[in-house]
Amino acid sequence: MTQQEFQSVLRRYRQGLCSPAEEKIINEWYDSIGQDIELDVENCEDEVFQKRYWSQISNHIGRSKPLKTKSIIFSPWSYASAAVIILSLVSFIYLFATSQSERSNIFSSSNSLRVDTKEVQNTGLIPEEILLQDGSRITLQRGSKVSYSEPFNSSKREVYLEGEAFFEVAKDPAHPFLVYTNEVTTKVLGTSFFVRANKGEKEIVVIVRTGKVMVYAQHSESDEKSTTHLREVVVIPNQQVVYNRKNESVEKKLVEKPQLVLEQPTFKMNYSNTPVADIFAALEESYGVAIQFDKEALSSCTLTTDLSEEGLYERIEIICNALGASYSTLNTAIVIEAKGCK
Repeated sequence: MTQQEFQSVLRRYRQGLCSPAEEKIINEWYDSIGQDIELDVENCEDEVFQKRYWSQISNHIGRSKPLKTKSIIFSPWSYASAAVIILSLVSFIYLFATSQSERSNIFSSSNSLRVDTKEVQNTGLIPEEILLQDGSRITLQRGSKVSYSEPFNSSKREVYLEGEAFFEVAKDPAHPFLVYTNEVTTKVLGTSFFVRANKGEKEIVVIVRTGKVMVYAQHSESDEKSTTHLREVVVIPNQQVVYNRKNESVEKKLVEKPQLVLEQPTFKMNYSNTPVADIFAALEESYGVAIQFDKEALSSCTLTTDLSEEGLYERIEIICNALGASYSTLNTAIVIEAKGCK
């Protein structure tokens, strides 16, 4: 088995896709690593990791007692096989450590910028547009600053933000795009979103325009209410995540002005004697926002109205006024309170 083939098996092992025979091989090799090899996964860097642990593994092998066998025959192929196994063990430790620490170290990357880091600060009066090497675009607001390596490293694309910026990320599923703002990290594969993380402000805000992002919010060790110190939140268009720096709380809610998510909206500007449920369904689909209401109470209600007013909330208000109803927002949904037709 070549080193490349071994690494492929390791990846399948981490994903739970190994065959029983492959799993047995990996488990046996992992058990043979020994307990005296110290893994310092929190302080490792990709470029020095294998060198550092190669030394530890070599020392470990040197201290190990030889196996008792009746005869040992060495040949050039024996040495070659041994080299492959040792390199494979190094790769296994690296992959295992990466798997175990990926979530906890998502914040620590901000301390490992390389010497070829590029920094851009907008000192002008208008937003500044930055084109990254991968085709992504950053619209940097005045007084804000971003830092990033150019080119990106081989596994992920990382940007460090102070202030406010709008990101249009080129799609690349194999290389996640991460935006670091100290307490909050935003991870995407390809989408557009806005981040506000100004110094001195009590909140960090992530607003999604298109696609889907993962937002990781950090908690201090003193937070006894949380079972983990890293909260993961999925955010889709017309949703935002608000992180409170003081109490380290995370709230996901609707944006102030929801935008249409369909190029061709399914709702009409004018309705004539149309079931209210159908109008709500069209608005829900066009904006990608859940609209909750008592379907039984409004089952017989029809509406003739003009919805040319701009904005989702304005249109909801027109419908509610016609029905004698009211509405409120609950997390990422609009809730209609109505007892029936007016």
